Amino acid sequence: MEEDSESDSSTPAMLHRIRKYPRFVRSDLTIYWIAAVLRVVLTLLPQSGYIHPDEFFQSTEVVIGDIFNIENSKPWEFKVSYPVRSIAPIYLVLGAPLFILKLLADWFQLHVTTPYILLVVPRLVFCALSFVTDFSIYRICKLEGEDFRVRLLVLSTSYVMFTYATRSFSNSIEMSL
Repeated sequence: MEEDSESDSSTPAMLHRIRKYPRFVRSDLTIYWIAAVLRVVLTLLPQSGYIHPDEFFQSTEVVIGDIFNIENSKPWEFKVSYPVRSIAPIYLVLGAPLFILKLLADWFQLHVTTPYILLVVPRLVFCALSFVTDFSIYRICKLEGEDFRVRLLVLSTSYVMFTYATRSFSNSIEMSL
């Protein structure tokens, strides 16, 4: 990898830090955009497994059951008698997109309660939220005068963004906040 070896004493310290990264990383966002597209593609691909049951039981199952009138059993955390979790964050994130999906399905007489659609739509919402995190990194770096390219590259190619940020965990909501 080619690195710049130029150094000028009048150049601010920030530029010296930037120069230590390879040229393709600091001058081009191609790798970031490839990772961003890959994040969306991986969200759309059918997956045969899950990371943790809470991905469904503590988020999508509760909202989908209410909006689409599908019989389900609410997890103990959401029982009216002694709730230990709030359903509000889940409804704030997934309620509107799923309600719009239901309206479109009713309007066009579409059958949208297929497992694939009910799995992918919430994941697409969380995938979109993951780009809020990317934008936040970009803005923070711009405000602080730091190079955003390297930070975005590290974030966008991390296992966490590909695996957890696009899944319907409550922690994925927290990451975007």
